[in-house]
Amino acid sequence: MKIENLVRKGILEIPPYIPGKSKEEAMKEVRAPKIIKMASNENPLGPSPLAVKAINDSNLLNNLHIYPEGNSPMVVKELSEIFNIPETWIAVSNGADNIITLIGHSFINEGDEVIIPFPSFAMYNIITRIMGGVPIIVPLKDFHIDLEGMLNKVTKKTKLIFLCIPNNPTGTIITEKKLNNFFDSLSDNILVIIDEAYYDFITDNNYKDALHYIKENRNVIAVRTLSKILGLAGLRVGYAIAKDEIIDCLLRVREPFPLTTISQMAAVNGLRDKEFFEKSRQVVKEGKEYLYNELTKRDIEYIPTQSNFIFINMKKDSRVIFDEFLKNGIIIRPGYIWGYDHYIRVSIGTMEENRFFIKTIDKLLEV
Repeated sequence: MKIENLVRKGILEIPPYIPGKSKEEAMKEVRAPKIIKMASNENPLGPSPLAVKAINDSNLLNNLHIYPEGNSPMVVKELSEIFNIPETWIAVSNGADNIITLIGHSFINEGDEVIIPFPSFAMYNIITRIMGGVPIIVPLKDFHIDLEGMLNKVTKKTKLIFLCIPNNPTGTIITEKKLNNFFDSLSDNILVIIDEAYYDFITDNNYKDALHYIKENRNVIAVRTLSKILGLAGLRVGYAIAKDEIIDCLLRVREPFPLTTISQMAAVNGLRDKEFFEKSRQVVKEGKEYLYNELTKRDIEYIPTQSNFIFINMKKDSRVIFDEFLKNGIIIRPGYIWGYDHYIRVSIGTMEENRFFIKTIDKLLEV
């Protein structure tokens, strides 16, 4: 049997998504007293305490034989109340990456063109190619998504445009003025997906969120997650916000039971954990200010970020830098995977982790 004769056309040409190295993998490779993971933009405080308490106080482990509620009604209701929008504007699924997959299943036909910034989240390209669409790649301009370059790539075949705000891995945003001009220049038959996985960390008042444009009746889908701000990455809770007719399409292709009962309970109670939400934002804010200051002292260039990670120019092969950090017990993301050979992406951690990161930089600079 030849797998080439069985697999869907183009699948073997798609590079698989490679996540950041786990602590378990790192422990097998290096001998370090401890491993600090600053690679995957996880919440350094751990999960929402209210979410954990709700799970611990429940009787869920004795009911694992029962299917969860397929539509996650309590999660949808909670989100509806938070954003003051109809429940029919919301689709919940197992992670923001799965929401992106549902968008591809719903809207991409073979031959459709999908405009994608690069570098950005790899799933945009992957789902486009899985569905037989044609990825139209537009490089960043000065580390920002190039809206003008995207508009220049629009043709009659253009179906979707992906925007990641803040963009991963650069942490940059698109201002309200630029987004307004962008939407005013687009035709009504193009759907814009605004991936706001890191939206909760934005502090720049010049950004208007995707919900603002949805309420203006633009063809927009907002994609969000509870993985970052509420520390629920292991439970995979993502959601989309859009007008009814768009959400209806996503629900038609979604799995019957996308969220486990435990995930649903954690999501509802995590969304109510306002204290943890603000604490998470504050830890990122203070950590960002500390890292900015220390990097500036050392004349190390970085891209100012609106997210919980920083893109840093180490002026050295990022593969080598990755290995050196790993030997010292820190996992980071090397920039070569995005075409920035000398850059690294570093998640903002606790103050203790941030200090250890800077201490390790000093150690490497001495070499």
